[in-house]
Amino acid sequence: MFPWSSEFSVGVPEMDAHHRHLVGLLNRLHNAMVAGQGRSALASILNDLAQYTQAHFRAEEALMQRHGYPELASHRAEHERLASTVQRHIADLQASRITLTVQVMQFLKEWLVAHIMGWDKEYGRHIAAARQSKDLAQVPK
Repeated sequence: MFPWSSEFSVGVPEMDAHHRHLVGLLNRLHNAMVAGQGRSALASILNDLAQYTQAHFRAEEALMQRHGYPELASHRAEHERLASTVQRHIADLQASRITLTVQVMQFLKEWLVAHIMGWDKEYGRHIAAARQSKDLAQVPK
């Protein structure tokens, strides 16, 4: 459904591992839908997603802060927007307002791809450059 591709790499191995896990959560939802269990699996997967994204966002933001990423505040606001949307989906599911897991999965997939390919690629370039500068500064002369 949504295979990991090297084009999604942001050049920061620890964040690429997190993103692979998020892609795996989307694939779990897809597999549950194919098996006719999408609705029953949605609550569990959304809860896993909410918990994992919070941990991922904290790690990502700490990394950006450590490397002086100038767009940290706007990136953090984007994270908060997704977390709020996921929480709304969880509330809608609990109140039986969500009926189609396809809609939720499509939103998550589109958001994840756009976020990685846009926002995260930007900080990836910044961090790669910062790490390279640090490595060069540590080379004995």
